[in-house]
Amino acid sequence: MKKIIYLLGSVLLLSCTNNEETITTGIQPEQLTHLHNNDAKSWKITHYYSDYGNQILDNDYTTCMKDDVYIFKVNERLGEVLFGDNSCYANYSDVDGETAVVNYTYFSEEGKLYLDFGRGAYSNENNVQTAWLVVLSCDYLSEDKMIFTNGVENDGVGVVFEKL
Repeated sequence: MKKIIYLLGSVLLLSCTNNEETITTGIQPEQLTHLHNNDAKSWKITHYYSDYGNQILDNDYTTCMKDDVYIFKVNERLGEVLFGDNSCYANYSDVDGETAVVNYTYFSEEGKLYLDFGRGAYSNENNVQTAWLVVLSCDYLSEDKMIFTNGVENDGVGVVFEKL
């Protein structure tokens, strides 16, 4: 009988919780300042993983992106990319230039920060373009480091940024 009373009491206590309470998980709005420093903030890629969950580093992409600068601004979702000397398409003789996109989207209700991340190249002479784009979810965000990944249990692409 005591067990039933304790069980009923526990159920009543749990059912009387305030429905307006929110559980804080994910990226909080104030943490976005880590991304853009309430103005603009520059980052570099230190690691590009083809399989983040298993820590499989893609040396080609890491090498070609590590000297690029990625700038995120407070009032613009579209980031700016300043290319370094290492091209991701250096092995293609007819490439005239590279393109890149870094576009962030924040969903405050869910505490989710996403990054559209892509690279491409074009040839004026042959009128050829190639590009790829992945959507990454922010797994870690601090003043000095960001980690974006995708895939089931992070078994997809992983990009690690560090503050410049």
